[in-house]
Amino acid sequence: KVLLVGHLGKMVKLSGGIMNTHSSTADCRAELLALHYGLAGGSLAVMEEIMDCTTTDAIIDILEREKITEIVLGRIMDKIKFHIDYRVKSQLQVEVVLFSQNNSIYASTKNSKDLISLFLEEK
Repeated sequence: KVLLVGHLGKMVKLSGGIMNTHSSTADCRAELLALHYGLAGGSLAVMEEIMDCTTTDAIIDILEREKITEIVLGRIMDKIKFHIDYRVKSQLQVEVVLFSQNNSIYASTKNSKDLISLFLEEK
């Protein structure tokens, strides 16, 4: 069992199947978030605004303004889970938690709380 915890800026890359998250290898944060915003019904104008952001925290501000954060991050989490499960061939239980710059939790997979509780019990 694995609990993968990370900042949205790194973890969003996993939603695109990019496992090497170093900025010198791939930086598609805005592209992926804009895509999922658009697929959730967002406007082209706001997609362009997202593409102009330099941080994922700035993008979250836009998603919150548009009242679509939960939907977009839910889509991102589904894709992260898909790509991780594919990579581990579903041989491990992997749960994911995304946090923000101020250490707030943005999103987590459905069973992450159960896994966190299990780890805390084992202390």
